[in-house]
Amino acid sequence: MTSKELSPDRFAFNKKMSSKGIREQFLGFDNQTHLPVVIETLHDSFKNDQDSNRAIESEVEVTRRLKSPYFVEFIGCFVKDEKKYYVYNFVDAEPISNASFLSSLSARDICSFISKSVKAIAFAHSLGVIHGALSSDSILITPSNEPVIIGFNELWVEPITDPGIVHGVSQYQCAAPELFQGVPIDASCDFYALGRIAKYIFEVSIEKRSDPKPIESLEIVRAKEIIFSLCSLERQHRYSAAQLLIDPEFLGSMATPPQGNAKLNLSKKELKKIRKNLRRDKTQLRKPMNDQTRIALSLGLKIIAIIFAGMVTLLLILRFG
Repeated sequence: MTSKELSPDRFAFNKKMSSKGIREQFLGFDNQTHLPVVIETLHDSFKNDQDSNRAIESEVEVTRRLKSPYFVEFIGCFVKDEKKYYVYNFVDAEPISNASFLSSLSARDICSFISKSVKAIAFAHSLGVIHGALSSDSILITPSNEPVIIGFNELWVEPITDPGIVHGVSQYQCAAPELFQGVPIDASCDFYALGRIAKYIFEVSIEKRSDPKPIESLEIVRAKEIIFSLCSLERQHRYSAAQLLIDPEFLGSMATPPQGNAKLNLSKKELKKIRKNLRRDKTQLRKPMNDQTRIALSLGLKIIAIIFAGMVTLLLILRFG
């Protein structure tokens, strides 16, 4: 793969953001656009390791294919002091693992966030990209409750041991159970991971609340049922739950207007392609019933019962009267 080569003089390093796995990340500044950027490179100990170089190049290649507000944008790369650096746009967001405002999220906020995350992952799937390594570190959340998904890599490797992280859900914990039985990875494994991450967010939001747990509406209860179906042991059920979650009308009144990031607006052709992918060999789950439908159904049943009782009474009068 040929990355877009940039001048090293164009960027300034501000501070180190993280040092995990095979890579280091720095917060930098683009002197040309006057915007902050994220600069990533391999640890010195992995600089000449072929597998590590292939892994980071593979991630760059996948990132370049994903054009949407829910994925970071790859800007290019440069070489400085015989070391290669990769530059991405900076996103005002925090990893789910240590997001400071999870406790302020309502159940509606969480349902909305997971719905958007499923829609973003399904969009990646429609382009032939399976993440395969989702964790609470690879999904960022913005102050306006928008997801940003990072860490894509075409060279998926099954996690061998649980790293035992203090906060969040690791890739090991998010891996679908069948992967440890030798079953090949597929798109439903990403949906399973999102279900595990959703459970974590719900748990944290409850634990950190000082006020009593609010009574959830029937709408929220049913929405959570569908979200938790992503963790089903049956791949067909995960696909069915995802199909409901990408529906623009899924959240109904729970939907909130965008405040920061632009929405992931998909064309009819793209949505049709995603739905077609999700429908293959899938079983159907019922859609959540909104309050208006529930009231109308209840009223209809009462009217039918009254008519039936009246007919029985009339028949009895005619027979014995």
